Amino acid sequence: MKRIISLLLALVLILCGCSGEKKEAYRIIQVLEVSGSVSVERESLGTVDAYEGMRLESGDRITVGGDSWLKMKMDEDKYALVEPNSVLRLEASGSSADSKAVLHLEAGAVSNRLEKELSADSSYEVNTPNSTMAVRGTVFRVEVTID
Repeated sequence: MKRIISLLLALVLILCGCSGEKKEAYRIIQVLEVSGSVSVERESLGTVDAYEGMRLESGDRITVGGDSWLKMKMDEDKYALVEPNSVLRLEASGSSADSKAVLHLEAGAVSNRLEKELSADSSYEVNTPNSTMAVRGTVFRVEVTID
């Protein structure tokens, strides 16, 4: 009986793709707070209103209306406050050990806080139409002004 249970457990682990080893989880990007009119455009979903607790994905385009804002958390130590009248697109990959995050800021402003210095294999960038800001760990704000 024990042999059958062991074989079944091994089969379940193989079918689940689990090897018993702890794997690094994919990065978590989540809306912490939202105020006012904020929408998320996702290719597979269309456009939806952002809500607290919403999981964001690489490729999402965030539009924040006037008198509105969105605070998001990436992994457990990176925060961004997307300010009123802003538009940005997220690009994210890797695990928490080798995270790559790029905020493509098309309009408006975003304030960023990285609580821990990034590992050598990680990167965090804010791209604007005219520049790129890459940091290892700090607090900074980027604004795009369009004439």
